[in-house]
Amino acid sequence: MNEPKRLVKGDYAKWSRKVVNASHTYQYILVGPESKFTIDTTVVDGALHVDLASEETKTYQSGEYRWHLFSDDGTGRRTVAHGYIIIDANPHDLEYCDTTSHAERVLKAIEKRIEGRVLSDHENYTVDGRSLTRIPIEQLEKLKRKYSWRVRTVKQKKGLTKPPRRAYYR
Repeated sequence: MNEPKRLVKGDYAKWSRKVVNASHTYQYILVGPESKFTIDTTVVDGALHVDLASEETKTYQSGEYRWHLFSDDGTGRRTVAHGYIIIDANPHDLEYCDTTSHAERVLKAIEKRIEGRVLSDHENYTVDGRSLTRIPIEQLEKLKRKYSWRVRTVKQKKGLTKPPRRAYYR
């Protein structure tokens, strides 16, 4: 088992990795958007082991981190591996969670714009020498269709809707 791709704050985490030099000391460094921390390891029988208690992961800030695994033989440090891990917020700490996707938010904005356009009915106008040209309603409708399909795809991936059934006939 290698490094996890995701970790939830406050969860117990454990992983291992085979190493070439069991006599070296190994350490992970995780660098994120607003924090940086280190994870110490132990080496047993040619494999390094990480064992993180819930109390330790509870202190981590959520976000995407780049991890680096370093080995040190006493004379110098070298990079063994690197990758990414996402630390998710602890659900017990959250009051609410916005689960809308980018496509859903954009579709809502497009629909709001179309609704406003229907009420105002001006595509372009000039006041005191300044002119304003709005996106044509046809382009807004085209964007609405495009993002409606994206929203449908996102909902299918989340398991909220089923993919369309195809009927074959001759």
